[in-house]
Amino acid sequence: MEKMRKYFRGLLALMLFFVASCRTEKPAGTGGGDLVEVVLSIQAPSAYVSGTYAPGTVYDGLTSLHALVFKIIGSGNETFESVAKIHGPEDGDIAGRQLVMKLRKDDEFRYRIVILANCTAPVVELLENPETLNGMEKKELMALCEIGYYGIAGNFPMWGQSDPLSVRTDGSGLTGRISLLRVMACVEVKNNAPNFDLHETYVFNVKDRTSIAPDIADFELNGEVTVPTANAAQDIAFVPFTGQLFLFDAPAATEQTFFRSTAVVVGGYVDGGIEMEYFRLDFANESGSYVPVLRNHSYVMNIQSVTGEGFSDPGLAYNGAVYGMAGTRAINAGVIAWVEDK
Repeated sequence: MEKMRKYFRGLLALMLFFVASCRTEKPAGTGGGDLVEVVLSIQAPSAYVSGTYAPGTVYDGLTSLHALVFKIIGSGNETFESVAKIHGPEDGDIAGRQLVMKLRKDDEFRYRIVILANCTAPVVELLENPETLNGMEKKELMALCEIGYYGIAGNFPMWGQSDPLSVRTDGSGLTGRISLLRVMACVEVKNNAPNFDLHETYVFNVKDRTSIAPDIADFELNGEVTVPTANAAQDIAFVPFTGQLFLFDAPAATEQTFFRSTAVVVGGYVDGGIEMEYFRLDFANESGSYVPVLRNHSYVMNIQSVTGEGFSDPGLAYNGAVYGMAGTRAINAGVIAWVEDK
């Protein structure tokens, strides 16, 4: 039976700060109020952040940031105001700094600051033409900030947003904090079955793109990512990997989507045999219910035992599985998920 357990690790938080001056043509806000300084600390994903699984600093560095300012009128929609790109020092990493912005005081609306880190080229190009984005709703703009699977080189793209900021005419300086979430999930297969010699691993139906932002309504309601981001992504047939593979979030398998859902296929030798056998591993909990792949989560599939016959190639293994049989198949693999502890 598939087993899914959540691990929350009580480690100290590592705060990463950035220093920059938001150089926009005009300060955010269209009123005539004075400017007020806002200092934001940016909490990046790290092994030192409680409850977070970190794949390593080689992927979690912060080499560029874009700070987007949105205006909130009452409890209504959030509309785009301005954007500033923050550059790091010559060593390419802007860890150890603060982000300092100047916003215009106004009693009629609040601000929301959205941080996009390590953007891919199409997103950077979009943000370099802010005049085309003026007045656009946040949900619409975030949907345009798509990340392609093969467009990522080096550090993971990340997203985070502040709570609404009130910059009143009788106020002074403000401070805030923004926690960043990786756009990627991590999958790793570990073999603990004494009668199985693991040689090959694949992920089938990897999504080819996603929004840099999670489902905004879900995140603001729950304070964490609980559903995959909906988009019009196509499926990459399969991706071979060793060790860890990083992929975009994907919905849980259903009876209608079972043969289009994201799943792992492993190949190896059973009981010392000479023919490679392949088995499908699905993302499912301990009751056998299928679960989604979520960004900023890490899934470890522990192969515990192999008790039946596999298939002769990866495609047959993927398409030969039976929906609803995740807990009763020939290969037993528990799925452990590390999640962002909110």
